[in-house]
Amino acid sequence: MRSRAIALLVAALLPLTALGCSPGDDPDPSASDPAASASQTPTTPEPAESGSPSSPETGLPPATGQALELKGSMSFRLPEGGEWHHTGDGSTTLYAGHPVDDGYFDIDASEIETSNTELDPLAKASLDIRHQQAELTPGRFDPFPTRSPNREVSGRAGWVLESTGKKSTFYEFGTNIDGLTAIITFQYPSSYGAGKEWVESILASIEWK
Repeated sequence: MRSRAIALLVAALLPLTALGCSPGDDPDPSASDPAASASQTPTTPEPAESGSPSSPETGLPPATGQALELKGSMSFRLPEGGEWHHTGDGSTTLYAGHPVDDGYFDIDASEIETSNTELDPLAKASLDIRHQQAELTPGRFDPFPTRSPNREVSGRAGWVLESTGKKSTFYEFGTNIDGLTAIITFQYPSSYGAGKEWVESILASIEWK
């Protein structure tokens, strides 16, 4: 299922590579392409899909456990202790998971080359991916994620998607760095009290390449 999710990510973000071309190179992007349509919208995005950058101070120290990295965009650390399982360290997609009460604390991270650097169309493309994932796996999100205000992580502005339900909590941070769109997502049982603390400590440990 994760390989299919990555395929959806690539399919949604690849059209954005054309956004760096001149108008003469692509004079009529398809209206059915959500990413292309978002890039051509002259009006200010609706508040539900765009936010002002912010840097909330959580006071939480960075995680100090094992370091994992994506090939070209970032590295981060896992919280200390416990049995973390991970795959893809040093590649363009990676996964890490830790068993917790009622399930798993899951981390997925990925990167893909894009010429577009604007957060709004990139966030829109990611929301489209989540819609496709929800169709493939009913009940995957509880409830479906919505866009929250942009924030800064380790000095770099990015978009946020999140949702918190009775069973599951989802959190995503995404940004663009030197032509690479990097996304890290967290999903864990809402009953796990340390979940938010883990998310913030991992985000605080991110180092951009």
